[in-house]
Amino acid sequence: MTKGSLGLTVRALMSATCLWIALNLKGHTCVAQPQVLHLRQSQSLFTRFRSMSSVFVNGHKIWMMAYARPALEWRNLERKVHPRYPFKHSRKRTLDGMVLPRYDQHVIVVPQAASMLIFDAHRWEVTEYGTEDYRMLSKGSIAVDLVRPAMDRGGEAPHWEITRLRQAFSHEFRRLRREKVKDQIYGIARMPEEWARREYDAAFFEAHLSFLVGIQSSLFPLGVLSCDLNQLSRCYLTRLCQLEGAKIQGVKAGLAVVASERTVLIGQADKALIRRFSWNSCLDVQAGGDIRLDPKWKRLASLFVDPQRRLWVTSHLPDDYYNANVAWFPYSDYALSP
Repeated sequence: MTKGSLGLTVRALMSATCLWIALNLKGHTCVAQPQVLHLRQSQSLFTRFRSMSSVFVNGHKIWMMAYARPALEWRNLERKVHPRYPFKHSRKRTLDGMVLPRYDQHVIVVPQAASMLIFDAHRWEVTEYGTEDYRMLSKGSIAVDLVRPAMDRGGEAPHWEITRLRQAFSHEFRRLRREKVKDQIYGIARMPEEWARREYDAAFFEAHLSFLVGIQSSLFPLGVLSCDLNQLSRCYLTRLCQLEGAKIQGVKAGLAVVASERTVLIGQADKALIRRFSWNSCLDVQAGGDIRLDPKWKRLASLFVDPQRRLWVTSHLPDDYYNANVAWFPYSDYALSP
């Protein structure tokens, strides 16, 4: 039995025990303990920059966005890192035309368009770069005044409900700007096509790429962002989703999607915690269990789940053991069930 399968078996036994207690012992409750992600040297990266805003992995390629700098690091994960020459197979890329950022930048690579999108977490801007020469292709502001509530079985919300939501979000958005809330966008994740198809009509779905967007607000913590396929920097907030079962207080940092589990992961920087939510639709996002980060990990910055379902985590400070600020964990470490 492998270490990963052993971990899954132990969690399954604990879940079964909790269920038996709940069904057979009246008056007793069983509170499941959070999963813990333990940092390993073989799964951590020492990078060129002290602080990393975000990470994107596609195949053997990894892009890591530096914090408060117009630069990123590219690396080939198939190349073994030499202990004496840790940056031999990595490249620093300065992004053309980027104004010096003051806050987090979220990187999303769109392989089919040979493009890379950089979302400015404070200015609410998106910039498109080519993945070959890293030249700026287009730039635009994210529109937030066309947002709608999540669809229900009856379709789109009535006009009065749309108006009321837009007024409430406009008030909250102005508060974020007025109070200069740091990292107003705490995370971006590509929305699975199956999820996006249920939220929009066919014509809109075919013409746009959709992303889940995390907003640094306790009233509207999760939304959907849509970008025009003809010009990827033309993006606007289209939906605000409902998170049921728990309100995420404190500083949020990091957003990731596990499509196979229909799960959304949201990080809490102030508690070194990752909250798990079950996605049924934008209207129905239910709270699940928690995942706790290794105490060695400092100042959570972002989350990302790659096609192999590895969970990638970045930090604003290197950990105090391996001096790393990027790490990954196999699916077996955080899987919901066997």
